[in-house]
Amino acid sequence: MIGKLPLIDAEDTVVFLGDYLDRGPHSKEVVRIVMALDRQVGCKVICLRGNHEDAWLRVRRQRWDEFVFPPQNGCFATYRSFIGGPMPREG
Repeated sequence: MIGKLPLIDAEDTVVFLGDYLDRGPHSKEVVRIVMALDRQVGCKVICLRGNHEDAWLRVRRQRWDEFVFPPQNGCFATYRSFIGGPMPREG
C-alpha cells in the first residue's frame, strides 16, 4: 500500500488508520515498515490504534482466549510473526 502513495518527503505527514496486526503472517513486518517510515523518508508519521491493536492489548493485559484461539481469527499467524515459532502450550 505504501508503494501506491505519491512521492513522500519531509514536509508530508502520513496518517495510518490502525489494524496493523490484521491477523496474518506478516504482521511484524507491517509494524516494522510503519515504524521505520519516518526515519527512511523523513516525513512525520501518525499511527492511530485500530480495533485489532486494542484486541491484542487486551490479550496481553488480561488474556482473551476467545479472541486468540478460534483458528479462523488468524491470530496464531500474527503471534508467530512476532515470536518466530509456534504458539507456546499452556503449562
